[in-house]
Amino acid sequence: MSTIYPPQPPRGLAEFAEKVGLFTRRPPNALFSTEESIPLHATRLLLLLHLAGRPINQPRIEGRTKLAKLDFFVRYPQFLEKAARILSADKQLAQLQEVTKEGATVESHMIRYRYGPWDQKYYLVLAYLSGKALIDVRPQEGVDRYSLTYKGQELAVKLEAFSEFQILAVQSRIVGDLFGQRRGSWIKDFIYRHFPEVVRTPYNQIIVKADGNE
Repeated sequence: MSTIYPPQPPRGLAEFAEKVGLFTRRPPNALFSTEESIPLHATRLLLLLHLAGRPINQPRIEGRTKLAKLDFFVRYPQFLEKAARILSADKQLAQLQEVTKEGATVESHMIRYRYGPWDQKYYLVLAYLSGKALIDVRPQEGVDRYSLTYKGQELAVKLEAFSEFQILAVQSRIVGDLFGQRRGSWIKDFIYRHFPEVVRTPYNQIIVKADGNE
């Protein structure tokens, strides 16, 4: 089974990320292989903002709820594949199947919350990215608008170039194609309408894979 993140940091990534300030000290290898890894979650959200944000020339994501829903599809690639089938997105489905042809595991689990899939670590990771001046957070019509700073955009482009992150990059781009223009509430309703695995999950419990296994 293939996974999105390798058990070791990609060659050169630790040194590069330290240089640009993704973290202040070179982390142990485990930081890139555990669900509690701040650099791991930060990397994924940077790429999500870069590749799934809209409009493409000035990518941003409106609201933490929408951010979580988009991230759900990256973290659960089997649900992303099901969504592509439901939406008859044949081109995106073919791209997704090409990069995940060996199968894909859940990258990092989420829980079911009141407004759908959620992860309490968002508060910490988003504050971390903001503190590193990699993202900009601005209140807009009652929700926070998330966008990349120049420094964050530069880092996201370079992270995208790492071969180890190609699956993640393709998935993020497909998430943008399918849901980038949709409101967070529409995406939540889509998830609840089409994915009984999520609906059956009790509140504050871990969401399992689309096939019913953790």
